[in-house]
Amino acid sequence: MAEETNLKPLEILVIDDNPLLRELLEDMLKPYMVNVTTAAGGLEGIEKYKARIDLPKSESDMKPYDAVLTDLNMPRASGADVTREIKKVNPQTQVIIITGAESNDEYGRLSEELKELSPDGILQKPLKLSQIEYLTKQIRSVIELRKINVNYQPEPPFYQLPTQP
Repeated sequence: MAEETNLKPLEILVIDDNPLLRELLEDMLKPYMVNVTTAAGGLEGIEKYKARIDLPKSESDMKPYDAVLTDLNMPRASGADVTREIKKVNPQTQVIIITGAESNDEYGRLSEELKELSPDGILQKPLKLSQIEYLTKQIRSVIELRKINVNYQPEPPFYQLPTQP
């Protein structure tokens, strides 16, 4: 649970074509002061992201999403497509890919494919609650670090819970 009550809730967009995984991620994130918006696939996620960015400030108190968690393998628009489109709109939005494949291998492949529009991090399924708590702390850290250095880019393992020796 979030220990500091003075923290503002994070705004996170969760994109996954599997409804059970979307619901699970939403349930796992909420206890850590996260407002979750979900999308049933890459195209819907991109649309929701852009719609929120395009809202006139006078019509909405909503800020842009702090982070996007997206499945990698989805029909019609993959996690790579989502990452590319979101990073084009706002490179400051943290995009974290979730995949069932080996995370380091996938990050290397995506970084090569997407170059400067690559994701901020990548996590391997299945996710545990301890990983979600760590992830939300890391997302908050990047937000603070980017206030000081807008070009701050974490290393890929930054979002992964360190393994215990």
